[in-house]
Amino acid sequence: MPKVKGQNKKAAVVATGWVGDSIMCSAAAKSLHEDKGYQVDFFIKWPQLMRIMEADDRFTTGLYQDNFLGRLKLKLSLQQYDLVVYEPKMWSHTEPKIVEIRRLAGCRLSSEYILKIAEELPLGYRVAGSKPLITLSRDIYKKAYGRDIDDFVNILHQLCDVEWIGLAPNLSSKYGKYEDLLPLAQAMKKSDCFIGPEGGMLWLAGCLGVRTIYFTEHFHHVRPPGPDGDPWKSLGIANMFPNANHIAMPSYCSNQDAVEIISNALVG
Repeated sequence: MPKVKGQNKKAAVVATGWVGDSIMCSAAAKSLHEDKGYQVDFFIKWPQLMRIMEADDRFTTGLYQDNFLGRLKLKLSLQQYDLVVYEPKMWSHTEPKIVEIRRLAGCRLSSEYILKIAEELPLGYRVAGSKPLITLSRDIYKKAYGRDIDDFVNILHQLCDVEWIGLAPNLSSKYGKYEDLLPLAQAMKKSDCFIGPEGGMLWLAGCLGVRTIYFTEHFHHVRPPGPDGDPWKSLGIANMFPNANHIAMPSYCSNQDAVEIISNALVG
């Protein structure tokens, strides 16, 4: 019987960045198993992602401590693997991040990726004639870049029912390590759309198959490491699913224009 490529070989994928980066790195773990036949362990530092990642039986998810001893312990354990793929210390921003991490893993290049748990989460049911339900990320305040968020939300409430998700805007992901993201994923799947800025919540929504409409001002504040880097090539769900109906709003558009875009997309 011919030996399957990668059979009995072990690979590790190590995510070292923020929550959204860790979600993207899980695409490489999935591809190493499906494309190459590896037994894959996927290492993350965010406890809040564990239940979402543990739903995927194509790899085993492990949690490491993001401190000196934790990283040392992880480094020693990685010696047993035939292949180790690390998240880049600095993303190139020359292509979608999921393509970049799959390229580093030597896998088939594709920007599309849906988390396995998306298959298990129920969709919402909307009564005919009711307002669309959107999930709105609280970090919209942290990445406002001059936008009057309260004014935007007040206008939006005239069009949609809004469910806030995510940490308080003054907190970063490291302060929400024990805030399980599964309930947020469930809320996203029941909504008609996710709205927010570039960030971990956007990537979670997109990788659940939830439609996203997102602000792009943050793109202008990302500094690629090389002259060919361009955040518009690497960030945003529209890059990841070019044939889907995700919408990247024009940078610094007015609140009225933003709500009009949302209205046209959801109501028509």
